[in-house]
Amino acid sequence: MGSLVRSVARAGARARSAKAASTQTIVIGKPHEPPVIKADKGLLGGSCNRTACQAPGATWAEDANGPYYCRSCAWQISRWMRGGGRLVDMKASMPVPEPRHCDHFIEDPAQPECLRRFLDYNRLPAAAKYPTKDDDFDAGMEAHLGCPMWRDPVPVLFADHAGRRVRVVMASRFGDVGITTHLDAESGYDQRVAVEDLSNFAEAP
Repeated sequence: MGSLVRSVARAGARARSAKAASTQTIVIGKPHEPPVIKADKGLLGGSCNRTACQAPGATWAEDANGPYYCRSCAWQISRWMRGGGRLVDMKASMPVPEPRHCDHFIEDPAQPECLRRFLDYNRLPAAAKYPTKDDDFDAGMEAHLGCPMWRDPVPVLFADHAGRRVRVVMASRFGDVGITTHLDAESGYDQRVAVEDLSNFAEAP
């Protein structure tokens, strides 16, 4: 009888050991840290209003009063809305920024003088940028163009863009400029950006 009891006890111990070995160990890590709530959360064009989502460009809402969600979350939320309601894209309600013409910067005394001179030079017709030594010819060209020839040194402009120093090598009349990271380049730009995207203007690198 004692032998039977010992056999049953050993069998039970082996079963418990095997069960413990097959059970996954749960490692408890750091406490849950809630996501950082952005200032634009739930706003039109801001980050998604869903707690666990930080996706930018939220434009979906039940009505124009918001709150606004990203497209992915809006699709999931619409599936569970009662009464056939759904979130719709309010992108058409977003204000469209008006492009600033170069004249806006040139006529604004709060803008850096080096920027205003650079834009003023670049908006001139090509013929007005290169005066000749023939005064009569230049006078006739000025009368034809309706603006004076540029007789000062050609303006040079540098600025900061996305954390890097760049050289501005061209400007259009519509308020965008061509920039390059090659600070010794006088022409040839890497990309075109809005003047508003630049800062720390200067005539030297």
